[in-house]
Amino acid sequence: MSDDEHPVAEVSSPAVDPGVTAPEVTAPKTTAEQREARAEETLRRIFAGGDLGAEATALSNDFTDEYTGRLRAGLRRMFRRPGRQR
Repeated sequence: MSDDEHPVAEVSSPAVDPGVTAPEVTAPKTTAEQREARAEETLRRIFAGGDLGAEATALSNDFTDEYTGRLRAGLRRMFRRPGRQR
């Protein structure tokens, strides 16, 4: 089949009112002590017979989500459109 047989749907963005601003998304910030305590609790569960793969994946996902949120918030601040004050 060619590309002509499968048309691509047009994606339209919603109308944006320049006077309305979206709320600032802030990532939850944890301290080094909180992250260390979470890692130690994960190790305790693993040593007590917990599933190594599940525990490690959960800890990794928490870490990744937190830092992705921080990066996203930083990029939003950096690339904010001029004239849009929040």
